[in-house]
This record gives sequence, structure tokens and C-alpha cells, in this order.
Amino acid sequence: MSAPWPYDDAEPAVEITEPSWVCPGGTCQCNESDEKQEPRNFQVLLRDHFGETMGGARCRVIINGRVVNEDTPYADGDGWLRLELTRSPHTARVEWAPANTPIDDLYPYRKSYYADLREDSASEAARRRLHNVGFSYYPSMEMNIKEFQREFGYPRATGRLRDIEADLIAYHDEGVPPSPPPRSPAQDAEKT
Repeated sequence: MSAPWPYDDAEPAVEITEPSWVCPGGTCQCNESDEKQEPRNFQVLLRDHFGETMGGARCRVIINGRVVNEDTPYADGDGWLRLELTRSPHTARVEWAPANTPIDDLYPYRKSYYADLREDSASEAARRRLHNVGFSYYPSMEMNIKEFQREFGYPRATGRLRDIEADLIAYHDEGVPPSPPPRSPAQDAEKT
């Protein structure tokens, strides 16, 4: 068992999201059902303020004001926080710090991540996956895709989803690092 979380609880951020009330007739898409849901994997890549991954980070996942990861309070050695959720909330708030939980005004980091990837829309699912692995700094998805492409050494930063979609899904869902195609001799000549 790990030591208690040493940081003060933050006031929950006021976030404009999809409705969170329970539909009286149980017919709305946002209705939370009492039916048993299939467990859903939730994974995010934790980074520090320099954008470096934080392997072994101490963390808390908070859903509806409740910590849901007391049994797994650390990210893996590569900085991935992975949980299986029995309910499918829209978002989860994650708080994290270095494993030794230093008392410093910088910590803990706090951010909301998507638990529901909206698989009905490839574009929205990609935007949410990009956010969860640390590529949501820019206001446009095209710019965030370009940043992803630059980070992983794609031959061209096109900003097109189709150029990274399979790699993004494998990286987010399975932790498989992207393997972009090699640069052509013509592309190498452009750089010189």
C-alpha cells in the first residue's frame, strides 16, 4: 500500500460538457443506465511541463468526485496510466506527480482526459486520442496531428488524419509506438 496522497484536493473544475442528468424516460443517449456495462480500457500518457513522459508517476483518477485507481496508483515505466473502467464516463480527471511526490507548488499536475472516445465519429475519436497522449496544445486538429508527426519522425507533417490514424489508434489503445514510413532520398535532399 502506498502512502496517502500528499496534495490538497483541488476544487473541481467547472467544465461545460454533455448533460450529466439522468433522463427521466431513460431514452436519451446521455442517460446513465443501471445495466451492467462492458468494462472499457482507459489509458493516458502522463507528461511533465516540458512534455517529457513521466514513467512511474504517482497518480489519481477521479470520476464523479471519487478516486477509482486506489489499487493501481502508479503509471508504468513508460508513463502510461492504464485502467479498466466498469462505467463509461465522458471524462476523468487525472492528477499526477513524480513517484516520490515532492511537495512543491508545481505538483500535482491536473488534467481532464477522455474516457469515452466517441467511436461513432473517426474525427472526434482521433481528437480525443490525440488529447489523451499529449497532443492537444493547438486549437486545430490539423496542427496537433502535425505535432504528432514531427514528434514521431514522419517524413512529412501533413496534418491529415488518414496519414496517422492507424498509428494513433495502436499507440493510444495498445501502447505501440508509431512507426512512420522512412524518408525518401528526395525528402532527405530537401532538408540539405
